[in-house]
Amino acid sequence: MTTEKQKLANQKNALLSTGAKTPEGKAVVSKNAVKYGIFAKINSPANLTSEEKEQYPHILQNMIESLQPTDQLQNLLVEKITIDFIRLQRVLNFEAGSIMQFSEELNKETFNYSRKDNSEIHEQISRKEEHIDWINKYLVHLENKEVNFDQEIWEEQKINSRIIDDFYLIADSIAKLEHSEREKMRYGEYDLKEIKDLIYKYGYASSEKISEKLYELYIKEIEQTKKEINELENAVKENNHLLKKNQMLGSLPTTENTNKVLKYEQSLQKSINHNITMLKNLQNH
Repeated sequence: MTTEKQKLANQKNALLSTGAKTPEGKAVVSKNAVKYGIFAKINSPANLTSEEKEQYPHILQNMIESLQPTDQLQNLLVEKITIDFIRLQRVLNFEAGSIMQFSEELNKETFNYSRKDNSEIHEQISRKEEHIDWINKYLVHLENKEVNFDQEIWEEQKINSRIIDDFYLIADSIAKLEHSEREKMRYGEYDLKEIKDLIYKYGYASSEKISEKLYELYIKEIEQTKKEINELENAVKENNHLLKKNQMLGSLPTTENTNKVLKYEQSLQKSINHNITMLKNLQNH
């Protein structure tokens, strides 16, 4: 029968490498581990979250420096130890934060039907940015007193504005409006002439005053729109955070209770210990 010692020897011979013998040689080979062979093809293993993939090369380098692999078989063992170590960290982090609580919170967030996906949010952001761009162009004409308020639609240099909307904007800012006037305005019952007469009644009786008031109101609208864009950008960040948590939860084995998670943890610990023992046996023979 083949002894354990012979099996280890056969594994080494199969790779056609006996490894470095001197301390200097081992130091050189250990640095080569992240550049040659399998490590030249794998930057980070599959089935890890994006955050874990960022941590992987740093943890791997620490493992290499600590365990000092000297040939390809030992490098493979160190890689497996590193992956198992990261997975074990993942499980321990879940346990520390209470897996059940995390899962329940995640489910509530995931099945929040009022939540918009990122593509929809980006469309809203784009529309709001276009609106700000339109306002900035319109402000130039308002500042130069170029807008004619005697027509339903004013148009100049590929920009236009519905004058009735401008008048409604001014009317909405008038605090002294009578209740009946505000109710009629609320339901959009004023035509262009009527809404113009209304703002004239409250002091906006010239194109100059109308332009000045609109300039003031549109500046405020830009500020408000920028706040709304910021809120939407935060919603994108929340969605990305939720996606990351979803990936973390999904990367654990399917569990019906915490006992299965504990068994998974034990299997990882056992795998790490087994591979470290195998590595030491290889290094001692």
